[in-house]
Amino acid sequence: MEIINHIEKYLGKITSGESITTEEFGKLQFLKFENQPFENIVTYSTLGLSNHILNIKDGKDVRMELIASVNNTEEGSSINDLLHYVAHKMLINHKAILRGQVIPIPNNILRNSFESVYVSIPVFFEEEFASLKGTDPDVIFAWVFPLFKNEADFIKKEGWNKFEDYLQENEIDNFWDLKREEFKL
Repeated sequence: MEIINHIEKYLGKITSGESITTEEFGKLQFLKFENQPFENIVTYSTLGLSNHILNIKDGKDVRMELIASVNNTEEGSSINDLLHYVAHKMLINHKAILRGQVIPIPNNILRNSFESVYVSIPVFFEEEFASLKGTDPDVIFAWVFPLFKNEADFIKKEGWNKFEDYLQENEIDNFWDLKREEFKL
């Protein structure tokens, strides 16, 4: 399968996985990759979401898979539940998620005070990982990471460009820490 080859080319061998099958949307798998994008970080990816064509804007469709990463000490967290929640919302609406989008999540998914996730390009991975060309339409990989209320509010007020500028200017790199402090925006 071309998509599995693409994922393993950039994330390495699949460490483990699980799947959910629904009558409405079929099979969705959740794959685990150790030490990606850095040592002691675990990355999770959906597989099967890209079997569905999603609208990204008027007249443009894409296929999409999701990724999320956490410290390996937190891998028992509910990242698969988080990815399933976001994927299910996308499938219900047949809409792709967009860079800079803030998606509210139920507070029981991550069992802490994160209230939403932020959608970005997978900046900590090789640039070529972000999309798989040659499918019709292309497969885009979206990286999601949890946000606190103040972070989501900042994005809504100031825009995602200013949020990403803040992250870059302050060299923020603890996105995978589910016990992290709120960003000081």
